Amino acid sequence: MPDRIAEYQLIDTRTNHLTGPKMITTFLTTGTALQKHAFFGVQENWPKWLEGPTNYFDYADQMRVLDDAYRAGNKPKKIELDLLRGRAAFSYQLGGHYVTMRSYELRNPDLLLDTFPLRATGSKVSAIAAVPASQVEIVLTAKNGSSGTAILRGHHVVKGGPYQLQYCKGIATSEDSWFTLPQHYPTCGRIVVPNLDPVSQYFFRIRYNGPLGPGHWSQTVNLIIH
Repeated sequence: MPDRIAEYQLIDTRTNHLTGPKMITTFLTTGTALQKHAFFGVQENWPKWLEGPTNYFDYADQMRVLDDAYRAGNKPKKIELDLLRGRAAFSYQLGGHYVTMRSYELRNPDLLLDTFPLRATGSKVSAIAAVPASQVEIVLTAKNGSSGTAILRGHHVVKGGPYQLQYCKGIATSEDSWFTLPQHYPTCGRIVVPNLDPVSQYFFRIRYNGPLGPGHWSQTVNLIIH
């Protein structure tokens, strides 16, 4: 029986039409989906010479920083942002081609599922819809605000909250070292943490904590409070 080529032409790696925040979310979601994939999440099934999930996370974080700077009025950052978007898009497209080629090599179109976004066909589910918010990594950064205040920014899926935040003064020696803020945050794009001790080092982490149950804690970020 001849191969049904159309079954392998489903991945959609186009990014030119995406807004900055949407492209960041897409990279985070795809990276998480690939890391959890039964085949492509296995180390030996993703070549070292090809950029993959961790690179998509790095691109997302760099795009967020440049996009924030541009939106804050630093117009020259637009050139850097456009160059980065182009480089990230090329890497993303290569990853999509690789997934397609391996799926075709193994004659298994189901390997395409839960990887990159898929074209709307009425029969397949895209990676964006397939990964619950609780399983998508949150990229967190921290900077100083006014005296005794930290400003945290997280990038996650659209409408991915609510979120739970913890901080620790000094290096955590156990889980008991972490203080959990009592409120839940509907978004993680900008969280202000006041009443911190100046000239002290704080560590922060965040996670989804909603109807799907608690997600994994984000990577820890640290900041010396001004």
